[in-house]
Amino acid sequence: MIRFKFGQPDIALRSMEIYACAVLEATLLPPRTPEPHWRDEMDQLAKVAHGAYVGVVREDPDFVPYFRAVTPEGALGRLPLGSRPTKRRQDGGVETLRAIPWIFAWTQIRLMLPAWLGSGEAFSTRLEQPGGRDVLQEMRNEWPFFGTYLDMLEMLLAKADVAIAAYYEHRLVDEPSLKALGKTA
Repeated sequence: MIRFKFGQPDIALRSMEIYACAVLEATLLPPRTPEPHWRDEMDQLAKVAHGAYVGVVREDPDFVPYFRAVTPEGALGRLPLGSRPTKRRQDGGVETLRAIPWIFAWTQIRLMLPAWLGSGEAFSTRLEQPGGRDVLQEMRNEWPFFGTYLDMLEMLLAKADVAIAAYYEHRLVDEPSLKALGKTA
């Protein structure tokens, strides 16, 4: 990233302009302090999203075989990416993977699963509750942190391509139980 943002003089100048403007804006026009009930909302959203994420990634016995079958995680583990090994412990499972192989594996098949898994459940749960839509809209309009979170989620969902992920699955996954997991996740 350093080489990408500062390797060429014109891009380096533009990067510094962006950073300087962001610092000045944050200093001179600090964002609104979040309302306590917004933080409570985020805690509840995170709790539901985390539960859904863990339910798939850690608790579904088909997840690890599916991940290893449909993504190039094994090949990525052999590439010299970064300065550290791809796993924290060589004898561990996917929970020991570092961010680069974990994210690259999902990016390769265009699913971006770590970025969005659980978000749908969190928002659906809140939207089903009385006043849920109103409080989420209020947070979107008045809390820059939440607005940025939604913008990033939208960007990652736009980058995802279910058709490409389905093609990888079609070509690489043979077991019916693993294909069933792919349809539900």
